[in-house]
Amino acid sequence: MGKGKGLDDYIKNLVAEMCLKHPAWGGTKIHSEVHHVLGEQKYPRSDPEWPSRSAVQRLAKDYKAALVQQGQHEDDRPWSLAALSFCDIPPEALPAVNRACWRVIDSGAETPLTIGQAKWMGRLFYLFEDELDLLKAATIYVARQRSLELSDAYPKKGDDTAWTWFMGELGGA
Repeated sequence: MGKGKGLDDYIKNLVAEMCLKHPAWGGTKIHSEVHHVLGEQKYPRSDPEWPSRSAVQRLAKDYKAALVQQGQHEDDRPWSLAALSFCDIPPEALPAVNRACWRVIDSGAETPLTIGQAKWMGRLFYLFEDELDLLKAATIYVARQRSLELSDAYPKKGDDTAWTWFMGELGGA
C-alpha cells in the first residue's frame, strides 16, 4: 500500500484466510496469492496501491504466531451427536447435519465434519434446499469466521468490498 497507509480490513481478512487454509505457505507466496485474488476481483484500487510484500509478510507472520499460541480451535474438533451437550443446533437441522456427517465420512475426506461446520449448518439451514450446498456454505462460513477472528477486522458498515468477500460465496443470500 502507499506510504503511511495501513492494510484495509479486506486485505487483513484475505491474508488471515490464506494463513488458515495454507499453513505451510510463506509470506512471499501469500503476497503473490493476495495480488492474484485482487486482480481476479478487480479490486477497486490501482496496482501500486496494493499491499507490499513486506506488509503482507509481517501480517502473515503475526497471524501464524497467533495461531500457534491459540492452538486448535474448539470448533475444529470432529462433530458428533455428543457435541449437542455444549453447542446448540436447531432440532430441524439435525437430520441434515447427521447426513452431512456421514456424507463426509463416506467420501473418505481427510477431515471429518467439524463442530464449526455443524453450527453453521444449523444457522444457515433455512437458506438452502440442497444439503450439499448447505454443507459447502457452512464450510465457507467456518473459514470466514476463523479469518475474522484471527484478523479482528470485521467488515465495517458501508465497506462493500469486505461485505462482498464475506457474503459472496452465498451469492448474496
